[in-house]
Amino acid sequence: MPFGEHYGKGLMFDDPKNLLLYEACEKVGLPVMFHIDQNKNMVEPGLKRVDRVLKKYPKCKVIAHAYWWRQLGNGSCDRQLQQNPNLYADTSGHVVINVLNRDRKYAREFIIRNADRLLFGTDEGWWSFKDSNKQMKLHYTFFEELNLPDDVRYKIYRGNAEKLFGWKQ
Repeated sequence: MPFGEHYGKGLMFDDPKNLLLYEACEKVGLPVMFHIDQNKNMVEPGLKRVDRVLKKYPKCKVIAHAYWWRQLGNGSCDRQLQQNPNLYADTSGHVVINVLNRDRKYAREFIIRNADRLLFGTDEGWWSFKDSNKQMKLHYTFFEELNLPDDVRYKIYRGNAEKLFGWKQ
């Protein structure tokens, strides 16, 4: 499992306090999921602060989450996944489906191109069990409607997590 969901509240993504966490997780082999938004692990357009961390800790597996996806339109997400073998991205949160839905043709191409590094997720928990129309249904329906190849679906839904977290023998 990863080191929870790292928020870095009030800190820039590459703040020295955050770097201590990435260094420690690299040493023990623990993946880190990070949250980016307007006051947590903050970045500027282009994600250069994320680039610096990925290069500084190349053996630390890092999982992008939340507002990282807002950089999809400027090419930063695709570039980072292509250039950094230690970067993964989870598909949870309403931001992801909103961003991917803007251009489904591009979304499908992006997903296929980066299939080895994407992890299916919904960002839902116990609070959503009573509402079947929550993100779980929206996320699953979105991915199914893209008509992805079977091997891509397997990687995103299960295979990449098995590999990343060492669940598969």
